[in-house]
Amino acid sequence: LADHSVCLGPAPAAESYLNIDKILAAVQLTGARAVHPGYGFLSESAAFAARLEAENVTFVGPQAAAIAAMGDKVESKVLAGKSGVNIIPGYVGIVKDEEEAVKIAKDIGFPVMIKASAGGGGKGMRVAWDETSVREGFRVSSSESQAAFGDSRLFLERFVQDPHHIEFQVLADSRGNTVFFPERDCSIQRRNQKVVEESPSVFLDEATRWAMGEQACRMARAVNYCSAGTVEFLVDANKNFYFLEMNTRLQVEHPVTEMVSGVDLVEQMLRVAAGEELQLCQQTLATPRGWAMECRLYAEDPSRGYLPSTGVLTSYREPVYSPSLSPLTAAKSVDASAMLSSSDSKEATFVRVDSGIDEGNAIGIHYDPMISKLITYGSNRTAALAAMRDALDQYVIRGVANNCLFLRTLMSHPEVVEGKFTTKFLEERYPSGLGSEGGNLSPSEEIEVMGFAVMLVAQRSLRERSHVAEHARFPSHPPNMEYSVACGEQEFICVCAVWQPSGELEVKFPHMQVTLEPTELSGPYTSLLHQPLLDGLPVNFQVQRRKENCYTLQYKGAQREVRVMTRTQAELVKWMLPETKEDTEKVVCSPMPGTLVSVAVREGQHVEAGEELAVVEAMKMQNLLRSAVSGKVKKVHAQVGAVLSADQPILELE
Repeated sequence: LADHSVCLGPAPAAESYLNIDKILAAVQLTGARAVHPGYGFLSESAAFAARLEAENVTFVGPQAAAIAAMGDKVESKVLAGKSGVNIIPGYVGIVKDEEEAVKIAKDIGFPVMIKASAGGGGKGMRVAWDETSVREGFRVSSSESQAAFGDSRLFLERFVQDPHHIEFQVLADSRGNTVFFPERDCSIQRRNQKVVEESPSVFLDEATRWAMGEQACRMARAVNYCSAGTVEFLVDANKNFYFLEMNTRLQVEHPVTEMVSGVDLVEQMLRVAAGEELQLCQQTLATPRGWAMECRLYAEDPSRGYLPSTGVLTSYREPVYSPSLSPLTAAKSVDASAMLSSSDSKEATFVRVDSGIDEGNAIGIHYDPMISKLITYGSNRTAALAAMRDALDQYVIRGVANNCLFLRTLMSHPEVVEGKFTTKFLEERYPSGLGSEGGNLSPSEEIEVMGFAVMLVAQRSLRERSHVAEHARFPSHPPNMEYSVACGEQEFICVCAVWQPSGELEVKFPHMQVTLEPTELSGPYTSLLHQPLLDGLPVNFQVQRRKENCYTLQYKGAQREVRVMTRTQAELVKWMLPETKEDTEKVVCSPMPGTLVSVAVREGQHVEAGEELAVVEAMKMQNLLRSAVSGKVKKVHAQVGAVLSADQPILELE
């Protein structure tokens, strides 16, 4: 942790983290001799690097000239072509306006990718399939790029369909030594933003790995690169690969590279910045040791098209960390090879959480909605995946919508488990995100969830009887208890027997029996995370909500609402009137807190279903809102420039 902090200004990045003068003032105030820019804001600003150099302060990153050359996506493509690096066919130049964009797109051939010249992180990027989407994409991408990077310039290139997004970490020193690390596969992404990364890639073979790594080093040498950087490629089904861009900074996903190489990348950046020579062997470095995966935990709602979420983290508990031994130290130890070849995946797995938040902190609208990075490591991919599933099951996040449940669902998806996915995976398998119930469970797992709910009710009953038994003359343990248990369309009468003194519960359903033993870690019934033994084996499940006799439980990437009642209660419930739901399709609300950038309609105008209505900007992304139904605009409630709260009405249809 830092031992000194300096307030740079208000929350908007333009007034603080992107203000070079304020950062230089903080440098002078603290007497810092070097600045590491992290992996956001000014980390790829040539002007910032140049200003630091002029002030005789070391920039822990590449030279300003290299940042400028690679930061401009058009210039970098030209340089890549001259250096013998494979590039995607397209228009190498800045597109002036929508009309020129349409003309160029026709020349290239649809579909095309509209990209921000100064962009990164998926911002300022849109795929266009026809003339209409070119015009719309050009307008939105230009505005989004200007807001995120202060640069609205765009270019077009052919859209490579169904590719793998694979990148190579490179490291270079001032003496001309350049090495590459094992690749990272970043193909699981949404809105062109990475969600899951892993190293190595299931898709690549050794020959392709070396060919891509050597081209990555060639790209770095072309600009006399000196520091850590990442060269990104798109790889088609035939393993033809094309240069995408070079990020002249440390990447968000750098931990997976550290895990499989045993190299601390930040340490190497500091050593290179201090003028030291690299002491790494390329032959050894190119071979991955074990397998690592990273999941990005975002404050976003997968059930609402991954829209960002804001609020206070009312409960936040990270999964249990691994012991002090980690792959970074294990890879340097004498017994590393034995550790990595262990047949017991539990002995060779590690969990790492990179975060900068805590319970009670707020997720606001001014920055990226990432909560943390969850990294797991194993001796092989199966072990790393299993560790990730366990870690996600134990991750408790409340107060903001988040993608933890979605990530857990992905980790069990057959195509992810088999490694058979491309950048189209989320778009094709989850076009509307993830439903409120999460992933699928097997029939036996559905019964297990119902058993968990019975366990919670039985524990509460036992505590109540135990309290009364202190003042009465009867045993605290009850006889067999009968419950009516309902989940979705399933409803059963089950019998629950409690065995003392172990507290083991035996829940008998008509066609299945579940034996549960609460452990010391499971806590009281009101706790959020429970870790009982299920038929003798440890499991994790979470209580998302509890309302009277209903529990919303999270288990293996699924979320289920389970109602547990006595038989009498269940009979009485049948006579209650069902709840009525309000029709909200004709009221268009802001899906998240943000700024209303534009309103495309006026009062009295007729709109068709799917027509653009408004654009809301939040967390550096612009979200286009369309009409769900056809109708006439009755009332526009919000004006352009207004700061909206979540679910605040923007306009209303008749």
